Amino acid sequence: MAFEESVCEKCGVHYVHKVQVISMKFLSSGEARKNFADTLNRVAYGSEHIAIQRSGKEAVYLISAKDYELFQQLLQQAEDKIDLEAAESRMNDPQQNKIDFDEFFADLEV
Repeated sequence: MAFEESVCEKCGVHYVHKVQVISMKFLSSGEARKNFADTLNRVAYGSEHIAIQRSGKEAVYLISAKDYELFQQLLQQAEDKIDLEAAESRMNDPQQNKIDFDEFFADLEV
């Protein structure tokens, strides 16, 4: 377990939190193919991350379903943050044309 220090972007408060460090293992595609069941078990039950290489370059990464779901959640949060920042920027832009609620829906019905 490692610790990481962060600073809140909004309020500037410093805080320390625990970070789980997961090491990446590297296997050639041939090794992964020969030991496929063992490789899957190491990822699924041993919480290992495995990079499978072809010609010395990473071709694919194997991660557990739990880690993939976490990745999806983090990706969605990052995308939501980008969308929110873009919307706030547009709302605060004095050059943007603004219409009221009724006018907006009237335009949709036409």
